[in-house]
Amino acid sequence: GELAKVYLEEARTINEIKAKIDTIFSTKQSEAFTKELEALKVVAHTIPYFKTFDEFKAYLGEKSELEDEQLNLLLPLLLTGTSSGPSLRTIYPHIKNYLGEIIK
Repeated sequence: GELAKVYLEEARTINEIKAKIDTIFSTKQSEAFTKELEALKVVAHTIPYFKTFDEFKAYLGEKSELEDEQLNLLLPLLLTGTSSGPSLRTIYPHIKNYLGEIIK
């Protein structure tokens, strides 16, 4: 429910909100960044629990050895399945307990 509220500004109908949330929980793929996204997924599968997005991002950046620019491009794809949308800092508190399901 709280995650749906995050998307209220972007979606007009419940079906549009549901589609955005379904995308978060779907398998993520990107033709442009296949190798990097897969490497990030491997690191993310072994990541410990982090309360804040900044801690989560810092850990992923350190362990994946991706440059900050690449990480900023890949994290939205990894977590939401899209490169646009609400801030990941806004979304993260609502998805942090479901990262295992989201990152597949």
